[in-house]
Amino acid sequence: MNKKVLLNIGESVRLDCNDYGRTFTIIDSGDNAPGKWYKQGGSAICFDAYYVDGDGLNHYGKLKKFYLSDEEKDFEKEAGEYISSYVRLREIVSKSEGKSSLYSFVPEFEIYYDEDKCPYIWTNNVPMKPLAKFVISL
Repeated sequence: MNKKVLLNIGESVRLDCNDYGRTFTIIDSGDNAPGKWYKQGGSAICFDAYYVDGDGLNHYGKLKKFYLSDEEKDFEKEAGEYISSYVRLREIVSKSEGKSSLYSFVPEFEIYYDEDKCPYIWTNNVPMKPLAKFVISL
């Protein structure tokens, strides 16, 4: 559970949110280095993925999967700290009077968990403003 595990192209993973679940399928969008369908950070692996909604429409985006970079650490504690930054960000954006301008820089996201309680962050592909344009709009 705490090891870095790659999801392969075409592989599907069932994840649960608070009120519902979704099945995400990993794809290769072609924007990574040749032979690599994912990007890796210090505590997450980012995949291009999609899910199909109840109306049969495909929704494409980024699916980030948490992993422990140091196996000596406590998985549950580290995963909680990882998610806490997203929860805090959601609180800040939801209280902001300039919510629409914040969402042009910080995309909306959803937090999911797999059967092992490993957190994932889903972000739809949305057009984003570069930082300079965001700052000017403030």
